[in-house]
Amino acid sequence: NQAVYSGGGIATGGWEEYDLSVTDTDFHDNVALYSGGGIDAGGYGANEVTLDGLVFERNYAGSEGGALMAGGALTLDLQVTCCTFADNVASSTGGAVSLGAWDIQDITITDSWFTDNASGQGGALTLATWGMQTLAMSDCQIEGNTAIEYGGAISLGGWADSQVLNLTQVVLDGNDGGKDGAIHIGGVAGDHPGTVEITLESCTVTGNVGRGGVTLEHDYTTIYSLDSDWGTGAADNTPSDVDTGGVTYSQYGSGATFTC
Repeated sequence: NQAVYSGGGIATGGWEEYDLSVTDTDFHDNVALYSGGGIDAGGYGANEVTLDGLVFERNYAGSEGGALMAGGALTLDLQVTCCTFADNVASSTGGAVSLGAWDIQDITITDSWFTDNASGQGGALTLATWGMQTLAMSDCQIEGNTAIEYGGAISLGGWADSQVLNLTQVVLDGNDGGKDGAIHIGGVAGDHPGTVEITLESCTVTGNVGRGGVTLEHDYTTIYSLDSDWGTGAADNTPSDVDTGGVTYSQYGSGATFTC
């Protein structure tokens, strides 16, 4: 399938709030010339999107969200469970997923796989908002994704009041962040006055290249590592585990608990 503008497989929109639920469906080889190669869940209301048991492979977007774009809404509540995102491409942001809401954004992703996706920013996921944003990921694999500019796995930005990224038992391995790390903070929409908190609990952050594991561009960001594996030897991140925009931290190894 090919969409002239957005949503190669499914496109939603309009001024009213809506619920979108999709289960046990494959999205292969769809093309959107602008956003949402597989699904574009747009609109301007309070939107709830639930995706369960989906497979997104080889979808393409000319700008945002190679597999999935969900943005433009006043609020967004997105639940993703047991989904696979593989070999999707977006020219600008979010090789697999690009998300953005004007006010409140609440995203939960569990038991899902992001492999070999590519984009300019956010090889697997790009998130930007102008209000409050929470992303909770658990039991996910984010491996082998590529960004030309920022965030081989995840790029987080926007002018948000508060952004919280909670990762539990998530594997981030072998992602290429281009000029930055596997997780990049501040690269999508530039400076903003809000705060960002990142917690990695029982996670694996290994073998990522570019600027390594996590890149924190601004002093409003705090990272908490709880019993996580940052790799040693050949599995270490290159050139560092954490880069705070001038100060780098390396050789945390396995079972690392720290704050920076």
